[in-house]
Amino acid sequence: MAIRKLAEEDRKKIENLTREYLVKGHGDDIKFGDIIVKHSVDHEGYHFAHISIIIDGDARALNPSWTVGLGLHLWPYTDEMGFDLPAGKMFITEEELEENPNYLNKWWHIE
Repeated sequence: MAIRKLAEEDRKKIENLTREYLVKGHGDDIKFGDIIVKHSVDHEGYHFAHISIIIDGDARALNPSWTVGLGLHLWPYTDEMGFDLPAGKMFITEEELEENPNYLNKWWHIE
């Protein structure tokens, strides 16, 4: 059975594992800011963790061979937490957030 609420302890674990994984793959090439984890449900009712990762710098510096594998890297943990699907993720630069401060609120349908 899928989880209905993401516990704070699990949210922190996903945040920390995400940061460790990305830093390992990118070193000092890119600085990762806040990592925001939300419990999401897709259009078919499947539950998954959605991770918004704020980066400082040029998004083109992201290494796709590391970013594409993030959800599968986290899968043993998110599966154990009760999610139906591997984690989804999005990257947004600090510059993009400064230009549109409500971007994440709109993404998460927060008024």
